[in-house]
Amino acid sequence: NTTIVQNNGTGVNAPGEWVTPYIMHPTNNNILLIGKAQVYQTTNGGSTWSQLGTLPGAIGNVISMAYAPSNPSIIYVATASQFFKTINGGSTWTLMGTSVPRITYIAVDPTNPNKVWERNSGYVAGDKVWYSSNGGTSWTNFSGSLPNIPVNCIVYQNSTADALYIGTDVGVYFRDASMADWIPYNTGLPNVIVNELEISYNNNKLW
Repeated sequence: NTTIVQNNGTGVNAPGEWVTPYIMHPTNNNILLIGKAQVYQTTNGGSTWSQLGTLPGAIGNVISMAYAPSNPSIIYVATASQFFKTINGGSTWTLMGTSVPRITYIAVDPTNPNKVWERNSGYVAGDKVWYSSNGGTSWTNFSGSLPNIPVNCIVYQNSTADALYIGTDVGVYFRDASMADWIPYNTGLPNVIVNELEISYNNNKLW
């Protein structure tokens, strides 16, 4: 094992969030991003890092990040209360908006870089999932009748009509473009907190 980032220094080695976000480039596995007080990038698998532009007016550490899979020059990043976007691979960033609940996960449509969902944790009723069709310029509440519990993660199923799964403090919920609301998706699942969801496409499993 090789340590590529520390958490007891400065810059990329400064302390990050309790769960510090790392993401890999959609097509180049030598390019990684990490979120600390700013966004840092390596192009050589972690041997060296450099700050990727500057998040203007960032408050606190980065909590979540997502590439637009169809256009990796578009990257979305969020601190607890701020949502940032770059359209040039990180050379410049724009603050797209703020939120009171913690923004803790971002999902991007794999074929449309401007379709974005973000989810919020905490206990603000009706403030759980938000959707933007224009790259974060404006947002629509996508929470439906979800119970007033934290939503911890969201994942988009490729090659579908916006099939989305969210992990909450009481299991998994599902919704797609044909549905007006979220439904529980918990058959065989114990009553557990779900903090992470991943889709395995080689055997069509949701983990």
